[in-house]
Amino acid sequence: MRSLTVTLGELNAGPQEIEFSFTQEQIEERLGDLAFPRAFHRVQGRVTLEKISGAVSVLGHMHGFLTVTCSRCLKATKVYPPESFRFTFIREPDHFDQEIELTADDLETAWFRGDTLELEPHLWDQLLLCVPMVPLCDESCEGISYYKGQEAETPKEDPRWNALKGLHLDIEPSPK
Repeated sequence: MRSLTVTLGELNAGPQEIEFSFTQEQIEERLGDLAFPRAFHRVQGRVTLEKISGAVSVLGHMHGFLTVTCSRCLKATKVYPPESFRFTFIREPDHFDQEIELTADDLETAWFRGDTLELEPHLWDQLLLCVPMVPLCDESCEGISYYKGQEAETPKEDPRWNALKGLHLDIEPSPK
């Protein structure tokens, strides 16, 4: 696998293709608590970079899956990355003259300085955007289920709180 750092000079000869993959360890480290513990994750893909009038167009494809926790039943569920994505690197201006309102196209814009493009953070962004805020194994998931005929266990009392059971406080309201 080639480095995910590209210089503008490399793109003078024409479009460049770069293959990438994220290891199990990288995914678990980046996702943290989102990743289902001790589950299998696999994501790989390819990006094509092309220099166009001072900007660099990036068209990418990902395949594989992440394993996350269903927020209702807590079971492992797979989330699939976007099949394709696109963003454009634009040289960061020295200063911005005024505040501007962002448009949908601006969300597909990445800024760079110098002559080096760092792809890895933007690829992680694309991957993390595919994880829903509330992951579900299935839309009809009913949550944690109990075996038929069994009722949910009532939580046992913690004996450390017994000392407070006999406590009676006579609190008078303070005058206003």
